[in-house]
Amino acid sequence: MPFAVRIKRHIDKQTLKEIAFTLESIFERLLSPHERFMIIEDFIDKAKERFAEKLKEAL
Repeated sequence: MPFAVRIKRHIDKQTLKEIAFTLESIFERLLSPHERFMIIEDFIDKAKERFAEKLKEAL
């Protein structure tokens, strides 16, 4: 069984929240507000592109 699959089965919502909080605090220390905004904006743009691709495939 792949490692990622084993991890997915054992991570609960609370653990995911703790991981997200840790990553957020790391980003806050390492990046300026502008850099964080650019990362979030890039993530949203990529998500929109993937959604559009999936929508085209479905139609």
